[in-house]
Amino acid sequence: MTKMKKSIVTFCLAIVLGMCIVGNAATPRAVGITPILNFTGQTTICTVDIWADAPTDEISVVVKLYKNGHCINMWSESGEGTLFFEEESTAVKGCSYRMTVSAKINGVTQPTVSTSKVYE
Repeated sequence: MTKMKKSIVTFCLAIVLGMCIVGNAATPRAVGITPILNFTGQTTICTVDIWADAPTDEISVVVKLYKNGHCINMWSESGEGTLFFEEESTAVKGCSYRMTVSAKINGVTQPTVSTSKVYE
């Protein structure tokens, strides 16, 4: 291979590598909201994991817990980038529970997410 061809191949490889690095750096994370409702003993455990597009994005969340259709607890929390939330409430066997998560990321309201479970 001639010196000219080697130089062109090396230059092309450098350009392709540079585009891969820049492409990865610009890829944002997807927004995610994961609610989890669990029971242990006489306790309901409400857990929420939220992640925003960027580590500096402002997150605010309101979590509501319903027992048989009636709101029995409400909590709020805020953070940046990612937010992990966990609270507890008294549980009664045989009752139906629903947890709703209303979040804003950088002031933009996200779709409300919920999960339901009967404590058996």
